[in-house]
Amino acid sequence: MNKAQLIEAVAKRLPPEQAALAVECTLDAIVRALVAGERVAVTGFGSFEVRSYDERRARNPQTGEAILVPPTKRARFNAGANLTELINGKKLPPLTESAITKAPKGSKTKKGN
Repeated sequence: MNKAQLIEAVAKRLPPEQAALAVECTLDAIVRALVAGERVAVTGFGSFEVRSYDERRARNPQTGEAILVPPTKRARFNAGANLTELINGKKLPPLTESAITKAPKGSKTKKGN
């Protein structure tokens, strides 16, 4: 699924212009938090964090020459328990309900509120 397809999927539950804005704002918020060095955790879905990798030596596979790979940072996603269960066969709820049902403490989106 690419970004346009993600917007289309969200548009099944929201008006298209709201769906596009919701996806754009969500992705932007995640990117900005990661760039700031923050961890982004979505209860029931998973977490994003930045990992740092030290400088290391590697070999050019074509020439065999040793090269120095500079230190780098990469975004990493770790799937949450609920997402892992769904991927491994737990039944998905109908499209009218959210697959990620566990709301964080203090959230006003809990069932019954």
